[in-house]
Amino acid sequence: MMIQKTIEKQRKKDLSHIDNLADLHREIRLVKARIKNHEQLLAEHWKKLPAETFKLVVRRVVPFYLNNKVLDKSWGVLSSAFSILSGDKSNTAKSVMGAAKKLGLFTAIRAGYNLFRKKK
Repeated sequence: MMIQKTIEKQRKKDLSHIDNLADLHREIRLVKARIKNHEQLLAEHWKKLPAETFKLVVRRVVPFYLNNKVLDKSWGVLSSAFSILSGDKSNTAKSVMGAAKKLGLFTAIRAGYNLFRKKK
């Protein structure tokens, strides 16, 4: 859609100022200069593409991963707590503490990441 609008704009460009061969050659030079400038910009953007892609992936994947880890560890704490309440006391205190430590760790990492992201 955007390409069509650009092409339409280019077609609608007023070329009525071209009266002779010298004007035509001047317009050709201007068009070639614009094309060269656009090619240089595209080359610069192409070089930046891998770094920008990596940044985007990190911005999207890291919060998703941390949120899932926090939810997973929360479920581990809850299931361990329910097993204590149901009467199964074999190593449940250790499993609750281990799950709580992991939950705290991932929550702290997520909070640190969110703070880092907000400062930018």
